[in-house]
Amino acid sequence: MRIKEEREKRQWTQDYLAETLNVSRQAISKWEVGSTYPDIDRLVQISNLFDITLDSLIKGDDSLKKSIVITKNAKAQTNVWEFMRITGWMMVIAIIYLVTKMIIAVFS
Repeated sequence: MRIKEEREKRQWTQDYLAETLNVSRQAISKWEVGSTYPDIDRLVQISNLFDITLDSLIKGDDSLKKSIVITKNAKAQTNVWEFMRITGWMMVIAIIYLVTKMIIAVFS
């Protein structure tokens, strides 16, 4: 992982890097083995600390690149069918139930 490379290049311990970034040593270890990844603010801090570009920090690590997911604003683009898929058919059943009760009430 790129973070480990840069840390070892400077002969820093995980403890030293953790203290510098104000995180736990366990966080550093998890980043280095790829079980978790730093948030974007921390990535910026790390790239500044190592004096490398954010692009180099991310693109230099294939596993980190794969973990970054870019999503569109789903709420702004949801159509009726997507809404029904997301909320499930429970909404349809509730509407049918309410309409049926109203019809029964009108004809009673």
